Amino acid sequence: MRTLVLISSILLSANVGAAERIVRESIPANANVRFSIDLHRAEVEITTGSVDTIELTAYIEHPDQAEADKVEIDIDQLPTDVKVEVIYDDPDNRMDFDFIGLRKYVYPEIRFVIVLPDAASLNVEAHRSRFDISAPSGRVDIDTTRSTGRLREVRNDLAISTQRGDFDVEIMELHDVEVEAQRSDVRLDIFGATDFTLIGETHRGDARFSGQDISKRERDRGVSVNQVVGTGENFMTFDVQRGNININFRN
Repeated sequence: MRTLVLISSILLSANVGAAERIVRESIPANANVRFSIDLHRAEVEITTGSVDTIELTAYIEHPDQAEADKVEIDIDQLPTDVKVEVIYDDPDNRMDFDFIGLRKYVYPEIRFVIVLPDAASLNVEAHRSRFDISAPSGRVDIDTTRSTGRLREVRNDLAISTQRGDFDVEIMELHDVEVEAQRSDVRLDIFGATDFTLIGETHRGDARFSGQDISKRERDRGVSVNQVVGTGENFMTFDVQRGNININFRN
């Protein structure tokens, strides 16, 4: 395991006086590498390409240079498995005092721009973060709290677990899909869905469908679905607590 030393020029913003630190890293990896990232209060943009490295750029900004200097990006890497984690003081319950009274901690603004090999798989764990992801062709796992995002071009198995966060998902090739959501709204746009088994339920929420005739049964404060289409070979499951799921079949 190694920790990147963030060495870059410091750019002062004209309007807020914030210091920005930039780190760029090319990480050698196999084409089918498993890439994992653990985020807290960050933004991430992920795309894919015909590359044999993971290209990672991180932008870190904070009004206080000393606080910006504390931010570390930890990379644990093998050719088959790369893990990235942001490390900094997490003072959610800490208050600082100055001469005029109580002052809350200002979190650093962190933004990632990442390019993965197209055949990679992806795992994202995040809290209070935002996403814009073009999915690689491998499996995708998303586990978030108070986060929102858009996920495009899914072509393999997908698992999403979200609490208090909304997601828009575009599935280009249907495989197995698992959605768990609490106090969240999830929208799935699915192309070419001809053979699947759909099983799911909502608790104090609704499931809405368009593009195919899906039967749902009303239950106490929610609905349930159990339907097979075609061969039923791809399994789609959802469990939604106090939220809604919208599934749009675009055949």
